[in-house]
Amino acid sequence: MRDPFLSGRSALRNPFQTSRLSVLTLNPVLFLDPSDLSTLMQDESTPVSAAGDPVMTPLDKSHRLVRGKELWNIADASSGANWTESSGVYTKPETGFATLGLTTLTAGQWYEAKFTISATTGVLNLWRRDATATSNEQAAGDFGTGTHCAIVRAGYSTNGDGHHLWFDGSAFTGTLSDVSFRALPGNHLIAPSGSNRAAYQSGGGRFWLDGDGNDDFYTADTRFGLSADPDLTVIAAINTGDQMSAIERIWHIGGAMAGSISGAVGSDGPSWRHNNGNRKFPAIANNTDAVIAWRRSAGDPYGNGQVFVDGVEQLQTSVTNPGVVPSDTGGKFSMFAQPNAAEWFGGRIYAILVFPFRLTDAELMRATSWMGAKQGRTL
Repeated sequence: MRDPFLSGRSALRNPFQTSRLSVLTLNPVLFLDPSDLSTLMQDESTPVSAAGDPVMTPLDKSHRLVRGKELWNIADASSGANWTESSGVYTKPETGFATLGLTTLTAGQWYEAKFTISATTGVLNLWRRDATATSNEQAAGDFGTGTHCAIVRAGYSTNGDGHHLWFDGSAFTGTLSDVSFRALPGNHLIAPSGSNRAAYQSGGGRFWLDGDGNDDFYTADTRFGLSADPDLTVIAAINTGDQMSAIERIWHIGGAMAGSISGAVGSDGPSWRHNNGNRKFPAIANNTDAVIAWRRSAGDPYGNGQVFVDGVEQLQTSVTNPGVVPSDTGGKFSMFAQPNAAEWFGGRIYAILVFPFRLTDAELMRATSWMGAKQGRTL
């Protein structure tokens, strides 16, 4: 399905749309859109292609998924003794560990890597240092003969050869050619492991990530440059699901700490959650499509955070610690749960937008209307 706001030819038109208007003109720092299959990966090298596929990485569209310039340069590549290079073809004639990578990549940056392998024995893998910088971990792998594309995050530290990402395979012999590395800017999310992947689903012209309410969730190592107490607007097009728990976190900014910032649904109703206070609003029925917006200004205490449902501001039902101001500066964003894997949301996410500022009423309604279209609704 083509995005009606990214194509003027779609029959589905939004009443707030002008001929070339995109929700991106509002400048979100996160834009997750499961209706665009090009943004969903089952793992680092396998795109999502059908309903039911698990999703390891939902890619952020806030930078329009524009790839950066070509980075692979023979002069910047360094390798172990087992590799030789001739005219851009790298040959490994013997088994044994031997790294091959660039020394110019940026810690934590996402990259699109393309390459061709002709394997005589074994497979090649892409490696990086783990988050603790104490050991190596496989970023993507089991690449045999063929042409491959992987979307991977570079490590936050380097190996002994100065690589944030590198090729290696102890049993591999053969050639590696047509190597391309390009930056893929964005605040992309990743499931911590294969068991934490939500499923991509579709039906009735709608497309969504389906959380199981048990262990599915995603994180990104960013808080979008926000202060502890920021201007902020978050909008989520969701289906509430069964709301089996009082608190089900749709999104969370910061650590799982007192003073963090989070938006939830659940049997308690839509709410702001801060882990040392909250503001609750009237419950939404189970298994109901809704567009929920959370909006606040810098300096707002917990008692001032606004919630809108389908564009209508809600009246609070209760508030705890109304005079406290957010204080946590943890550097995480998470979706479907807190970053410590707690209070999982068991419903659908059709789209999420995060803005590092307070949208005006008109902008909020425009974005809400666009999000409603993702659910097949006119708001």
